[in-house]
Amino acid sequence: MTLYFLLSQGLSENSTFLPAPSLIRNAFDRIEAAGFDEIVVSDPTGNIAALDLADIALDATHSIHVVLPQTASKASPLTVAQRMADLPCGRLSLYLREGETGDGAERHEDVIARASEYLMLLAKLWNAEAPISFEGRFFQIKNAFVEKGDCRLKPHIHLSGRSGLALALAGRHADTFHLPDVSADETRRMIALVNGEARANHRGEAVAFASTIVLGATDIRLWRSNILPRLVLARDLGISRFVFEGFSDEAAITEFGEKVLPALRRSLGDSDEPATRPWTDWALPALLDRLQ
Repeated sequence: MTLYFLLSQGLSENSTFLPAPSLIRNAFDRIEAAGFDEIVVSDPTGNIAALDLADIALDATHSIHVVLPQTASKASPLTVAQRMADLPCGRLSLYLREGETGDGAERHEDVIARASEYLMLLAKLWNAEAPISFEGRFFQIKNAFVEKGDCRLKPHIHLSGRSGLALALAGRHADTFHLPDVSADETRRMIALVNGEARANHRGEAVAFASTIVLGATDIRLWRSNILPRLVLARDLGISRFVFEGFSDEAAITEFGEKVLPALRRSLGDSDEPATRPWTDWALPALLDRLQ
């Protein structure tokens, strides 16, 4: 099993503007220099701002793979599909977090139904060789076509959630499913349900599973006792992607990337050379505050 690691700083709720491109480029350059190859370009200003950040990230780096969070209720699938098609081919993933919705503002069933229609329409737009029309419950387009240039690679889809509807959505659409923090027995049950839905949709067991590890103040220094046992359990449950949160500053992230991650890979017996090095999930505004 090939193992992947995602560094997460969470989302910032305080930014109301897109920072200067030069600062963003500097931030991405430092991340790549530290050895991380994947970035989630999270920005609370909305889907289009995140697309702008992805554009800058891909232009400023050489090998970083960008994971782009989106919300189905905030942007037209046609707009998002065209903007994503304009970005460099083969270095982009889409992370739809609709499965985590549970604030009561909208029925969960409607949130999942919109996400399903959104993903289905994106797939139609990415695959179409001629203009298409679509009349759905949530989205409508007429004679729309996405110019894809030479790129024919569909972005990988990341999903998350814990309801039965969210698990079914993942089985139909996800390449990676981010599991919630639940017991080992519940983790096994959720993995089985997602895989069962994937098989029912003729996808085999195409879904990879991710688990989040929230770091405490001493976990990097005491990684052998504090981190490794949790990762061994997760790996044995069939989880191949590990999401780390709780880093105090850039120095801690650099130390983790240079010293701890290589040792974790060796200790976990990573059987294949990863296609990419550890993934990085950054809240850009918070990162830029630290770099100024």
